[in-house]
Amino acid sequence: MRTRVSQTVIKSARTDSSGLHAVPRAPDYPPERSTPARPERDSIEQLRDPDARMALLLGHEDRVLLAGHQTRDLCRVLATAGCRVSSSEGSSTLMRSRTIPSGRFDAVGLVRVVEYLDDPVGLLRQAAKMLTRDGCIAVAVPNITHGSVRLRLLAGQPPHVSVDAGTPNGWRGYNASSLKELLGRAGFVVTRTELCQARFDSEVALFDEPDMRKTLLDRLAADTDALTSAYVVVGHKSPLSKQVQLELRMRELSTGHEEAGHTLRRVQHSSEDQEKSLSDLHKRQADLSNELGDLKRSVIGRLGPEPLRLKETHQALVSLIGEADAVRRDLERLQYTQMIGRIQAAVDVCLPHNAVVLVVSKGDPRLLELRGRTGWHFLQVRDGVYAGHHPADSNAAIQALEQMIAKGASHLLLPRTAFWWLDHYAAFRDYLNKFRTAFRDDRTCVIHVLDRSAGR
Repeated sequence: MRTRVSQTVIKSARTDSSGLHAVPRAPDYPPERSTPARPERDSIEQLRDPDARMALLLGHEDRVLLAGHQTRDLCRVLATAGCRVSSSEGSSTLMRSRTIPSGRFDAVGLVRVVEYLDDPVGLLRQAAKMLTRDGCIAVAVPNITHGSVRLRLLAGQPPHVSVDAGTPNGWRGYNASSLKELLGRAGFVVTRTELCQARFDSEVALFDEPDMRKTLLDRLAADTDALTSAYVVVGHKSPLSKQVQLELRMRELSTGHEEAGHTLRRVQHSSEDQEKSLSDLHKRQADLSNELGDLKRSVIGRLGPEPLRLKETHQALVSLIGEADAVRRDLERLQYTQMIGRIQAAVDVCLPHNAVVLVVSKGDPRLLELRGRTGWHFLQVRDGVYAGHHPADSNAAIQALEQMIAKGASHLLLPRTAFWWLDHYAAFRDYLNKFRTAFRDDRTCVIHVLDRSAGR
């Protein structure tokens, strides 16, 4: 029912003195509701990109102005979500209007319009005047580096652009950097970028050679820019207001939390697979131990009377011992690999991205791969190279740690394989107790925050 109501609303849209079409909100939304809801999934699925992305980005705003070509369906979806939508066909109304009050809109969306203008900066600056201090502009433009454009140029044909009825014929594309530069010239800071992706199989068919088709398709399919058919960017007026900065920080923290959750789930799935392999190896080790015991008893029973058979038995015994040692080494390697994965997950969740982490690594570079954080060997010599030895005593360890703190180290990580340090270097252990523990797991590692002011 909401879709039907929205279509009726748009048919009754009125034009105000500024030349904008005011699209009333759908009447089945309570008038007292102050914040629009997100557009419903069914409504969004009726839209094509970039309109669908635009609906998701603007659907929570209150007062929205849409300018461009063929925006009827996008207006309907936003109005259904409860936005107070005004629309302008093309850009001429916005560029000519002098009657639109400043700060009237919470968001301005430009769809199928910027790429047709000789002076897009002028339009963006005019839109900026209509925004509130915390308002945003959302701009959708085609990507000039999309695979379809590259392939047609490579085939000696002009780029083909799908132009809807009612849009101008002239067209210019942007890439991510030129679009960011465009908004910067108009006084905006890009605060979000969404990628609309589309394949280009029909353009690949321009090439007759099957091997060339496959090569081109494989290479372009691995290139994110080539798969991006359009960009939808959100910008806020520069300098960013405190409210916008707060919203961006909240979004950054939320995204980081979601990514950390995904990382933990991947690690958990990986750990489950590795635990199964570990269980299989333990079972194999137990089987070998039993077989080895049986063979030893057989050797004891055959001593003396049958030297030839004794020699064969001895050779089999040596072979089984070697196989058991190989299984033990496989177990140790698997357990060590699992530990590294758990360390990386712990660092990703517990430490800030600018952390500089000292790792008692024994020279293993894998222990310094900390998901974007900086990892340093401890101990180390010049240029960060592993020193090749452990500290002589606790005093040497403490002195080396203080030197690294002075150089900028923020955390110390002892993997499970280095827990013996805490027993062997007792005074060093007591020194570490002055620092707060950011993470501890007896199967994984312990991480200390190298800041005494942080407390325990």
